[in-house]
Amino acid sequence: MNRKQMQRMETRAALLDAARRAFAGDGYERTTVDEVARKAEVSKGAVYFHFPSKDRLFAELLASSIRCEQQCVDRATALPPDMVLDALLMLVAGDPETPAQLWLEFWAAASRQPFIAEELQTLEQSVVQAAERIVLRAQSGRLADGSAPPREVAALVLALRHSSHLSPTSSDPAGALQRALLARALGAGRQQVLRRSG
Repeated sequence: MNRKQMQRMETRAALLDAARRAFAGDGYERTTVDEVARKAEVSKGAVYFHFPSKDRLFAELLASSIRCEQQCVDRATALPPDMVLDALLMLVAGDPETPAQLWLEFWAAASRQPFIAEELQTLEQSVVQAAERIVLRAQSGRLADGSAPPREVAALVLALRHSSHLSPTSSDPAGALQRALLARALGAGRQQVLRRSG
């Protein structure tokens, strides 16, 4: 890769980072291409060189966020079965680089743009399937109560995930309540919950 290609990649990354901050802070409607350019410290022309419209910039930001979320899902499913609570909490938290406010903007856009709704639904299916696999592995290793239906635990993971997007400044910043709810759903004892959250 030559120097010019490296510079283009760096500019593109800076634009996505600036767009992430702008859309999360001001929302899609109020964010302008000028503002993204200013935050990225590039010209407006540089924005249009990489992204032909604000819509395309937003769509690429969504795609980038979904890739990061999928990496988080992959990391969670790679954890050993004895870390079932940690793995499920990783699915709840998702990628820390994508602010909760940005997910709200993605969901709002999904009501206007069907392809965004499809992308978000695909991501949610991936999270649910990963949670089910994590629970099944823990149950087969007798590390979780076998009576907890994996589909129900996965639904709880998704509900907690949505809750954290809706209320990012929750009164449970350390995730103790989320951990306790998931531990209860798995049939894990209070001692295990305390040991893992300590």
